Amino acid sequence: MTEKNGVGVTVISHDSENRTKVKGYENPGTYTRDVNYTGARLSQLASLTEVSSHCEQFIKYECHSSVLLSNNYPNGWWVSRNSTKMTYWGGASVNDKCGCGMNNSCADPSYGCNCDKNDEVWREDSGLLTDRTKLPVKQLKFGDTGESWEIGFHTLGKFKCYAPYLKKSDPTAKSGNYIIDPDGEGCQEGFSVYCDITDKNGVDVTVISHHRESRKHVTGYERPGSYSRAILYRGASFSQLTNLTSVSSHCEQFK
Repeated sequence: MTEKNGVGVTVISHDSENRTKVKGYENPGTYTRDVNYTGARLSQLASLTEVSSHCEQFIKYECHSSVLLSNNYPNGWWVSRNSTKMTYWGGASVNDKCGCGMNNSCADPSYGCNCDKNDEVWREDSGLLTDRTKLPVKQLKFGDTGESWEIGFHTLGKFKCYAPYLKKSDPTAKSGNYIIDPDGEGCQEGFSVYCDITDKNGVDVTVISHHRESRKHVTGYERPGSYSRAILYRGASFSQLTNLTSVSSHCEQFK
């Protein structure tokens, strides 16, 4: 009841949460890890997703010269609760992409994942899976770890679902720009935000933009922290945003 600032979160553990080594499996998907959830069948967890407002599961693959998805020829993937091969990774919703592929920040921009650079450098692809119709993860599959220099580690987080849907104060509301006043009759003025009614499967999401969202090149700054980039949020002061966090069930920012 405390993890998401008052929103009830149902947490399901499983037997594959520990960081686990993948080595000696060269062909795509020849490494297999079945995920067994504590005290619940997949059919029961499917029912849980149907009455929850949002579900998520963290997934991570650490790689050293081990390709993950590799543009239409995946070596690794996860299997959905209904046994479907899923060729996208945490933080993405498009096949053959990881989170970095969605925001063009991968180690090699010609690939959709950091691990697909396939060099002798430790890299990582990680993020949240959020499609309630596919979760929880039933199985993990990996390959490209047969050579002496190739190795991987996988980590799969607990399965989490947010509290059931709550009836909106205005069931006809649509996504758009609105004036909100988080502190009510307090001293702070209201400010304009974008309200997304669809982003989290029915949970209203307040979206605040800023002027530093684009990918930026950092070079020529040797001393720790000598590069500095101030963040200015559009239409709202930090004190107004602080009030917004105090009345929200969950806040997040991709970094």
